[in-house]
Amino acid sequence: MSFASLRAGVLSAFVLSFGLAAEAAPPDIQVFVNGAPVGTVAWMPDPLVVGGYTTTQTFLAGTDVRIGEAFFAPTAAGGWEFSYGLGFTFTDVASRTLSVVFDLPFAASILGPVNGVSNVIGTLVDGTGAGIQILAPASGTVQNVTLLPGIGDNAGLSVGPGYSGAATGASGTSYQYGEYGVTGSVGNALSSWSGLGVVTQFTLQPGSSAVSLDGVVSITPVSEPSGMVLALLGMVALSVRRKSASR
Repeated sequence: MSFASLRAGVLSAFVLSFGLAAEAAPPDIQVFVNGAPVGTVAWMPDPLVVGGYTTTQTFLAGTDVRIGEAFFAPTAAGGWEFSYGLGFTFTDVASRTLSVVFDLPFAASILGPVNGVSNVIGTLVDGTGAGIQILAPASGTVQNVTLLPGIGDNAGLSVGPGYSGAATGASGTSYQYGEYGVTGSVGNALSSWSGLGVVTQFTLQPGSSAVSLDGVVSITPVSEPSGMVLALLGMVALSVRRKSASR
């Protein structure tokens, strides 16, 4: 399923759902090159989704970083959906590291265990024909996900390895990156989750090269047994107990 169709499905679900009260917009998207901050991108209310936020395509002044449209909103299933696109192009003789930090608080905490899905896909362009290489950070993955409050990949949702494309001698050679995807679960009956932390980070090796990535992360609460199911189970257990007692 494409990111466009996934987003369209989420939008349709919201138009028909109760919707949630809009809260303050998430903190600005933070962008770093070689560890230095180069700019931020603000969120705005999504006109089609109650409680949702989006961005418009932004080229950060004085950098080679483009943030494509990002989307963050509650889902009809009681969870949250996040998707983004970004691009990075440079012609330096030295390698450069891009880090994009998304801080995504939920409008209300999610209680109990949750399931998650995380995907990333992209295109790498070798501008010189000498090959292209992106290195993952120390975490080992390009798209790093933390369910908050938490530290590191506590839900098993970080995804996307480093990648190397061989020299072809032809500039403009494109390579497919992914699609890479994982699913994960975290939490118990006592858990309370306040948001998502997503950091997309990689190092692009020297040369005239470009990277474009699209990522998506969704979180869904694990359904608890309904009251009717629990009542039926209780009746069955009581019946068994009475039969055992009468023997």
